[in-house]
Amino acid sequence: MGFAMCTQSCEPEDASHPISAAGVSLESLSFEPLPPKELDARGKALLGAKLPDRPRAAISDTLLQDEQPEDDLDSRRGIDCGRPGDPLNKVCLLLSHDFEGFLPYTLIISEEVGLEFSSLTTSAPDFVVDPGNIVKADRLSYDALRQDRSVGRLCRTIAMRPDLQGSATWSLEDRVHPPFIHTVHLLVRQGAQPAGLTMLVAVQTEPLADELVKSCLLLRKRRALRAHESTAPPVPQRGDLQGT
Repeated sequence: MGFAMCTQSCEPEDASHPISAAGVSLESLSFEPLPPKELDARGKALLGAKLPDRPRAAISDTLLQDEQPEDDLDSRRGIDCGRPGDPLNKVCLLLSHDFEGFLPYTLIISEEVGLEFSSLTTSAPDFVVDPGNIVKADRLSYDALRQDRSVGRLCRTIAMRPDLQGSATWSLEDRVHPPFIHTVHLLVRQGAQPAGLTMLVAVQTEPLADELVKSCLLLRKRRALRAHESTAPPVPQRGDLQGT
């Protein structure tokens, strides 16, 4: 059993003529646009096809999106974001270990006490941060705050809490989007936890944010020097040297 091989040379057909098969010309595919929406809707109505209704969002879009344009955000960066009647030391604080969102506090900084946060609501206690436990203190832009994934997940969790919907003293929108946009990021050492505690402190003006960062770094340096002086051995006096 073998294979037959053609030894005759076949001339190719002229490429200028279209290829035909059984008298029918083969042409290239042509694009036809989709039918309009009205015609498509009438066709689905005749066939009895109906799309399911879109489910309602569990979280309001106004809580997860900032409705203000970028130009307004840029103009707000250089002005005072405080509300009428707010003291200058009023801040909005977000802690990474709870699900309360941004809450209002008054902040007093002193070398003796440190950072003293006094709560303006009944849902949060007062507390003090030792500057010696501050690991990091830097500015956080408003755009970086909005684009941070961990903060976004935390805000979504807070927005889904039903017990915070009817809060009159501090609204749910304020907990997710604080009225102050000048934010300071603090990383605080807390006990034996290796990750530490993340604190986002939103203040009313940009100079106040810069002053908060400088104060945290300065007080941390002073606490470190004070701790070094308390643990260092005493310097021997001249009389002690002669006695030996």
